[in-house]
Amino acid sequence: MGAGGLWLCLMRQRWRFFGLIPVLLGMLYPLYTMQPDFMVTADGKEWSARLEDGKLAASTLRHDKFTFEQWQERLGNPDLVDAHDLLPEEETQLRYDDAGCVYRKDGHVLAVPTVDAAALDDCEQADIIVAPFLIRDCAAKTIIDDPQFWHHGAHAIYFRQDGSMRVEYARERRGMKLWSVGWKTNSTI
Repeated sequence: MGAGGLWLCLMRQRWRFFGLIPVLLGMLYPLYTMQPDFMVTADGKEWSARLEDGKLAASTLRHDKFTFEQWQERLGNPDLVDAHDLLPEEETQLRYDDAGCVYRKDGHVLAVPTVDAAALDDCEQADIIVAPFLIRDCAAKTIIDDPQFWHHGAHAIYFRQDGSMRVEYARERRGMKLWSVGWKTNSTI
């Protein structure tokens, strides 16, 4: 978009209007990019899930409201609701109680246990387990637990309609730069 805008401003001839092409493509970018369905913070304690009605359900709005606002902006400012406020009979996609939550999307079952005892039950029924503590001996296909958060930071999970899924890690997207947490120099001085 920036290059197209510069082209429009700097060129004087009629062909300067070719700069509109990258500007228009850039404006359509949100329409052809896939948005994450489930996002979790780097400590695994706060999460948000996109609901079918377009709302964004947050684990709690009492903590770390800034993170939820950032996620809300990334998804195009959907209504933000606290998962505690969802009534069980109203919401079948997301079930939340004191032991954790279960999120269903495109044939996937994602569980977020908040206590160890709930993790044992979730391991038998869920495809994906997201827990802010260590999970051992679990039958789930994908486990995102404390060591995963320590190595990869925040996670974004994308569910596809063909039954596959993709997990994006914050640290891999950010890269190893001087200002990144965990950056190490390879020089031998």
